[in-house]
Amino acid sequence: GAEYKKIDPPVAQKLDENECNDKIARNAVTPEKDIKTACSSKAMAKSPESNPCKTSNEITVAKMKPSVQPKPMKKRKMTYQDQVLNKMIVSTKPFNMKKLVQATRSSSDAAINFVLLSLIDKELVIKKEFPKGKVLYWANLDMSLTNKDVINALGGRGGSLASDEEIRLCTGEKVSLENKLSHVEKQRESLLNQPTNSELDAHITELENQISSFENRAREAKEFKAGKGGKTLGVEGNKKKINKMRSVWKLRKEKCSDFMENLADAMDKSMKDVSKVLDVEKDEAVGVKMPPRHFL
Repeated sequence: GAEYKKIDPPVAQKLDENECNDKIARNAVTPEKDIKTACSSKAMAKSPESNPCKTSNEITVAKMKPSVQPKPMKKRKMTYQDQVLNKMIVSTKPFNMKKLVQATRSSSDAAINFVLLSLIDKELVIKKEFPKGKVLYWANLDMSLTNKDVINALGGRGGSLASDEEIRLCTGEKVSLENKLSHVEKQRESLLNQPTNSELDAHITELENQISSFENRAREAKEFKAGKGGKTLGVEGNKKKINKMRSVWKLRKEKCSDFMENLADAMDKSMKDVSKVLDVEKDEAVGVKMPPRHFL
């Protein structure tokens, strides 16, 4: 019948009264004692699970502690030597003393000259003298990337230019790009083996001209065979014309031969001597033969 003092916390954090009553009974807490006092003892405060006045949400949040993450490695501050070497590596071009002082914003020639002597001794920078007192400096691009000075100049951390994860990702990307390059080169070779548009146009034009020529020849052959159109006489008509021209040729040849024989008899010389005197050229001498007669 005793009345206990009640606490009115927010709705999301209401106390479980049954658990509080059980805890009070076990610890022999008198009804006159404040529930808040009983629930906030040092023992219960040390263990969230044993505190009946805490809700399950509060216990879960208490258990969840933020994971301890390793502190990121601090970036090393670049020295003046690192700045000079970085500028020469990134630019990949030679400098004279004046240009290098301007590029690195150096305050004096002595400071940069001291740095250059050190880098030349380490074979990280190449120095070459030219006629008329001209001297140029440039980065030795054959340098080892594992060199400590090179790593510091390029902003590396922990003695390496990249972490293991970055190296793994870059290696995978490199392999992927190499595969793409190989595929593109195969496509390029395939395209180079194919004719270009101009070559195809020229070939098409040549074929069209051949087709046109064949069509004209076929049309002429048909007209010649049928004896139609223009001056064509047909097969039979052409044979008759050839026979007629052959007869005229033969007749003229016989007349010439008779004249030459009569002249040779009159001159008392041979046909060969007469031919030389008159400078006569025979058909046989030039390989011309009379065509055979066509029988109709």
